[in-house]
Amino acid sequence: MEQGSDVDPGNQCCGVCFKFDIVDVNEISNLTFYSAGGSVIIVTYVKDGKLYLSISFDCGQHFEKPIEVMEIGGIVMYTQILAKENQFVIVLMVADEKNNTTVKKAVSGQIDRGKLTFNWKECVNHKVTGKLINIAAGFRPSRDPTTGKIDGEESVDFNYYFNENGDVCLDCNGHRCLVT
Repeated sequence: MEQGSDVDPGNQCCGVCFKFDIVDVNEISNLTFYSAGGSVIIVTYVKDGKLYLSISFDCGQHFEKPIEVMEIGGIVMYTQILAKENQFVIVLMVADEKNNTTVKKAVSGQIDRGKLTFNWKECVNHKVTGKLINIAAGFRPSRDPTTGKIDGEESVDFNYYFNENGDVCLDCNGHRCLVT
């Protein structure tokens, strides 16, 4: 795939092998790779209680310098990465050691394939109100808060939890917090 091309031939880097040497893999946990279309691979890992993020624009042959994106505050139980076009979202379920609860954390961002850059922002405005069961990442139409009209798509995390009555509830958290 040509750098900066909007046409994805669908190969998703299939059949490619690469060395992952931007960090000593014996010093990290929760190493997660995600093929984001064309030649883009997103990777996350935890080191010293922090989540790190990096992106390769050439099927893993080179990765950008890892960026610390958030403090974990516990043990990562689950990681999901999802990307669509130029957006990505990373959701984590974390066993919060301090409060003895399970919490949700999320990061959303944008990939500029033409400039070979990306940006991100931790989404911290939403807390799950019950006992978290699981989370899933997705995309949905987004509405301009001033007009109420659909103005594109946003990443979203879907939070399934038990409420105080024992019912399973679904809460959705859209990420209009994307850095533009």
